[in-house]
Amino acid sequence: MDSNLVSVIIASYNYQNLIEKAIKSVLIQTYKNWELIIVEDGSTDNSEEVIQKYLNNPKIKLFKHEGNVNKGLKETLLLGLKNSSGKYIAFLEADDWWEKDCLDKKMEIVNENENIKFIFSDVSISSEKEDIGWYEGYFKSQKDILNKHKMPFSAEKYFKRHNFIPTFSCVLVEKKLLESCDFETLNDPTLDYWLFKQLSTKTNFYYIPDKLTNWKLHDNSYINTIFTPKNQFDGFESKLNQNIKNNKRISKYKKIKQNLNKHISNLLKIVSKKRYDALKKKHDTLNKKNIEILNDIYNNQNINSEEYIKKTDRCFKREKSDPKLIAFYLPQFHTIPENDKWWGKGFTEWYNVTTGQPQFIGHYQPHLPDELGFYDLSNNKTFNKQIELAKKYGLFGFCFHYYWFSGGKRLLEKPIFNYLNDGNLDFPFMLCWANEPWSRRWDGSENDILMDQNFKEEDIKRFIDDIMPFFKDNRYIKINNSPILIVYRPYYISNKLIDKTIEIWRKSVKKEGFSDLYLMYTKTGNCGNDLSKLGFDARIEFPPNCTKYVVQKKLKITNPNYKGQIFNLPKTVIETNRVKNKDNAYKTVFPSWDNTARKKNIAHIFYNSSPKFYKKWLYNSIKQTDEVHPENKLVFINAWNEWAEGAHLEPDRKYGFAYLEATLDALLEYRLDLPLYDLEE
Repeated sequence: MDSNLVSVIIASYNYQNLIEKAIKSVLIQTYKNWELIIVEDGSTDNSEEVIQKYLNNPKIKLFKHEGNVNKGLKETLLLGLKNSSGKYIAFLEADDWWEKDCLDKKMEIVNENENIKFIFSDVSISSEKEDIGWYEGYFKSQKDILNKHKMPFSAEKYFKRHNFIPTFSCVLVEKKLLESCDFETLNDPTLDYWLFKQLSTKTNFYYIPDKLTNWKLHDNSYINTIFTPKNQFDGFESKLNQNIKNNKRISKYKKIKQNLNKHISNLLKIVSKKRYDALKKKHDTLNKKNIEILNDIYNNQNINSEEYIKKTDRCFKREKSDPKLIAFYLPQFHTIPENDKWWGKGFTEWYNVTTGQPQFIGHYQPHLPDELGFYDLSNNKTFNKQIELAKKYGLFGFCFHYYWFSGGKRLLEKPIFNYLNDGNLDFPFMLCWANEPWSRRWDGSENDILMDQNFKEEDIKRFIDDIMPFFKDNRYIKINNSPILIVYRPYYISNKLIDKTIEIWRKSVKKEGFSDLYLMYTKTGNCGNDLSKLGFDARIEFPPNCTKYVVQKKLKITNPNYKGQIFNLPKTVIETNRVKNKDNAYKTVFPSWDNTARKKNIAHIFYNSSPKFYKKWLYNSIKQTDEVHPENKLVFINAWNEWAEGAHLEPDRKYGFAYLEATLDALLEYRLDLPLYDLEE
């Protein structure tokens, strides 16, 4: 959580003529570290049309109740609170607006004193009512009281009889403190009184005498009076007092509970070998694609989690200056005879995915698909759905891994040729020659070679002729009429053969009418060094290869047989950027990385990945690409669908569309030319 981020929450209901002024007052704030959460409460007017005009700003997000129904103020504010990321919450009613320094002045006080958790300011009245004398009298009485106090002050006694603060819109409060309150008010229009009354028992209040909020009074105001007769609050006092009494009673046992939790934590550091063996035996017996036993071993809090983000109505519209995000694409997820032979009848990558098991407490496994399901890539309808999502969230194209082996043998090629032959699949693509041999690495048998890769002289022309139909396709990604080809691991081509290979390839593409071949290689394996002298045009990062790993410590391992490695992703990225020299390689990022599904007990896991960090990493990579490759703004993402390596933009059951939404946010922020993110925050 960003300690300086303010989440502004607007509850929108039938204020089509007023809400735009509220939104604009947030946009002009001199304090820039904010996000705006607008929650539509089932408006029946054109409020949403007004809001939609501002959703291209990545700092503004719109949420709705399921079915777009009206649920009232309480449920609307709770939905906004749930989707907020800031440490502080500032409410702004849809018919009010702020002065431009409203947040600045409040956060200045917060930064000077971290103990200040609740701030409210003076307000200006803007009214359609003929007589506002009563309200003006109220403000005078309030100020007479406040002028007697040194800030901060205890406001508890002033909420005994009425609401001492006139409007939500003048308040800034610490989110954690607000979440500790009971929102179950007996009267929805008095939710502010109900919350302020509780908060006054939890912390001192700080009053700013400046008129930072404009309070709109009109006949349709949500709250038309401040004072409320006591008989409308039957049960209000008793319920609040009972909550306070319960909190005091609970705090008595806090130390006992903390001591108990220490003992429990020690017990949970590792499950017993006996328990593990029993669960594993049950797992092997069931053998029903592991679904039942997964739920038994791990009560999967990842599925339908609180971090799940639904698909929004936003849709990327590409502009000429936008960077081109290209996602690596695994053409697996369909049966082939070779996999039937090596891994069992009907094997696809989905088998590995469903067998992923958590190795430590809090480990996100298995990664299970959401929107697209367990698809079959031999069916072109899957491509249509994937392309629709990729376009919507700003991707430019796919980079298919192409498995071509010496002698001309291809594997997993069916989906790629289906794509080539279906001109209706309107989405750019390119190829990465995955030119390493296949072994039983998935189960740790590195030396058991399934398909060898021994590239020979007779393979040079054969390979380039094989992929020439892809180059000729109008959808193929090119730079200055030169088709791009990535070679995954060039060192599988011998030193004696590499010069001749590149020479023949370039002559072949020129003969077909292209300007040249734009030849790239990945920084992986033994290819961290610059191979431009050998004839390559560029290199491309391929994390998590060639990174400066930072080990993740203090995890509670639950699998006693686990012998893999766990790294801290944010710290790894930061450390890699810190130690490496200036590099002109094309950037690649990944949403997350965890090959537990393939490697089991020897998996490499990058912990602490999140949509928020991914967005920052992607945004910084785009900005850096803009400087190093201004004419060819290509940024790669690993990957679109590497499910068994935990590297997928496709929606899953834990995060939903969060990583795709973060991708779109990064692109839109690039247009705003914002500064680079500090990845250590």
